[in-house]
This record gives sequence, C-alpha cells and structure tokens, in this order.
Amino acid sequence: MEQLAATLMTWIALHSSYPVAKVPIPQIVVMSPAQITAFYRKQIMSDQREPAIDPRIIGYFDRRPGGKGIVYILDPALAPEAKDFNNPLENPRFRERLLHELVHYAQHVTGAYEKFQCPAKAEFDAYMLGGRYLTALGVGDDLDIRVRQAVLFSTC
Repeated sequence: MEQLAATLMTWIALHSSYPVAKVPIPQIVVMSPAQITAFYRKQIMSDQREPAIDPRIIGYFDRRPGGKGIVYILDPALAPEAKDFNNPLENPRFRERLLHELVHYAQHVTGAYEKFQCPAKAEFDAYMLGGRYLTALGVGDDLDIRVRQAVLFSTC
C-alpha cells in the first residue's frame, strides 16, 4: 500500500499544483464498510448511534484540528471490479479512491485547505484529478457525472 501511495503522490505532484513528490506518505488505515461508517459518523458527525452501513462512505482524510492526518479507506477488495484483479491494489477504481484521499492530504500538507472558502471546496480538485487519473490509465469514467459530483460536493 505504501508503494502505491508513493506512486500516486508522485502522480499528484506531476498533474496538479501541489508540490508533494517528496512529502512523506500518510498512514493509511484500511477499513470494512461497518468500520468506516462508524468512524465517520462518530468522529465527523458526533453521532454515537450504531450506524447502518453507508455505502457512500468509501474514504476519508482526517484533517480535523487534533486529527492525526490519517487516510481511512474502504478495503480495496470491496472496490468496483476488484474481482477482476489478483491483487486488489492493481484495480484502477481502488487506486482512484486512494488518489482522491491523497489529494486531500496534499491539500493539507501544502496549506491549500486554508485558502479554500470552505472545506467543501477541496472536493473539486480531488474529484477532477481522480477523473484525469482514470483517463490517463485508459479507464472509462463518466465525465458528466464526475463534474456534477465535483460541483455538488464542493458547494459551501
């Protein structure tokens, strides 16, 4: 996982304005759907209830004040098309998910977060760079849906 993250950080440095090619790789914690849902709801929403699994929560970069700067990511074996790969880390769909969270890490370590009007603005770059990454790999990506998601999730 660390080698994959290093490769993705280099890709981010080459294809964005974030100079992170030599930045240390963050800790990456792989979680089950139940774990990542519970973590997100407890840490981010202060929701103490036992949550049902939320399939929308596939990754999270903890940049909260006092947070540890850790990337939490859904198990690569559960990413779309994972069954098509002997090693789920080779799956472009999982790699794009990890890249998305690493873009947030790049925004954090370069101070870009502080320049956004609101934290949601950070999502636009993460979504768009993910699309560029899939396109560079020759993997299909629905650009119209990606742009809509980027705009929707980056609205303050």
